[in-house]
Formats: sequence, structure tokens, C-alpha cells
Amino acid sequence: MLLLPLIRRVQENDENAMMEILQMFEPKIKKSLNVVHIDRREDYRQEVYIRIIKAVRRYDLNAAPDILEFISRLSNRQSEKEAS
Repeated sequence: MLLLPLIRRVQENDENAMMEILQMFEPKIKKSLNVVHIDRREDYRQEVYIRIIKAVRRYDLNAAPDILEFISRLSNRQSEKEAS
């Protein structure tokens, strides 16, 4: 499932959506924790989960650009780079 609809569901107090988000990020979290000493991995994992949960709950969905606005911003950046 896409991330933004899951965030919306979390902000409507759907805890299953939060679990889906955490599961989406689990492979990256697991890979990143491979560089952490084994005795500290679980503490780091919990801290990452806490930060994801906080970020999802305070994310402003109204500030997120729609696809057309996003493409327009990318085009403007590219034009600015080419002009430099």
C-alpha cells in the first residue's frame, strides 16, 4: 500500500496502518542495524520505531504536494540548474 494513505489512516487512529508502515520500513531498519553492535541493536530498533511513529503522527498531509505540483517543482529545479 502507498505511504500517504497509511499516514492518513494512522492519523485517524488506525493502529493497523501504523503496523503496516513499520513493516514497510523493517527491511531498511534491519539492514541499517547491521552496523550497530549486537548488544545495542534492539535499543536502536526501538528508538527508530519511536521516531517513525512520532513523524507519522505529526506529518501534515495538507502540506504534501500532489503529483502535478511535485513534477512542476522538479522541472523548476532542473531549469534553475541548467541556467546556472
